[in-house]
Amino acid sequence: MKKSILFFIGLMIIAGLVRVSLKVPAVQDFALDRIAGAFVQQATERLPASESLRVYVCGSASPLGVTDQAQACIAVLTPDHFYVIDSGAGSTKNLSVGNLPMDRLQGIFLTHFHSDYIAELFEVGDEYIYWPN
Repeated sequence: MKKSILFFIGLMIIAGLVRVSLKVPAVQDFALDRIAGAFVQQATERLPASESLRVYVCGSASPLGVTDQAQACIAVLTPDHFYVIDSGAGSTKNLSVGNLPMDRLQGIFLTHFHSDYIAELFEVGDEYIYWPN
């Protein structure tokens, strides 16, 4: 019983120290750098091979453009095909940093011709379809 109480008190002291230390800007910066670094490391790995249909949302922001998210863009990937549906503003960046196999891109489908769906049509098409590497 004493060991349980001492363990609980020790745990509470550690939790209190962590809580207080997270209010220090230097500790916040360190924690944020470590967490962001882990996400970046994970994002740089190539997508695993798959025999299934995979769909990625690479843009879904509103057409008003008041956000830093990319506008309409969907990537559809199968073992044999790769297509993009719409290419709104910011979608080219998301396609390239998403580790999608852009060298396999076969076409871009457009659902309609509103500017928030075709804003980066030239960028995606020019770099990956018209002038492939």
